[in-house]
Amino acid sequence: MQIAIYSRLLKPEHIPVAQSLFDALAKRETHLYIAQCYYDTFKGRINIQNPYSIFNGYNDFKDLEVDFFITLGGDGTILDAVTIVRDKSIPIMGINLGRLGFLAMIEKHRIELAIQALEQNAYVLDNRTILYLEASE
Repeated sequence: MQIAIYSRLLKPEHIPVAQSLFDALAKRETHLYIAQCYYDTFKGRINIQNPYSIFNGYNDFKDLEVDFFITLGGDGTILDAVTIVRDKSIPIMGINLGRLGFLAMIEKHRIELAIQALEQNAYVLDNRTILYLEASE
């Protein structure tokens, strides 16, 4: 699997959650693509066992072959990810690090099960539509 990982930041209390994600991915043959902005927040504090590359925004990302895009954060983090994925039709899975997630629905303690579901193609896609509206007076 080819998996992209993105988050806005890494709070100290989220280090164990992020590590559990990277540990779950280490059990599988995956190549990771990590957003530069996220990587910079945890470099040296998270153990990455898989081969990985760094990407910096849409221009780097658009030519990558990625199967899944994983975010760590909340609904706003998923919306950020949409600006990177754009029209590539890559499923985005959100791991919720906040209180309530409408889009980021995977709970922290279910990371291993979620990665297993991706690996086994045992998931359901919830298709969303993006609207763009520009108004002038």
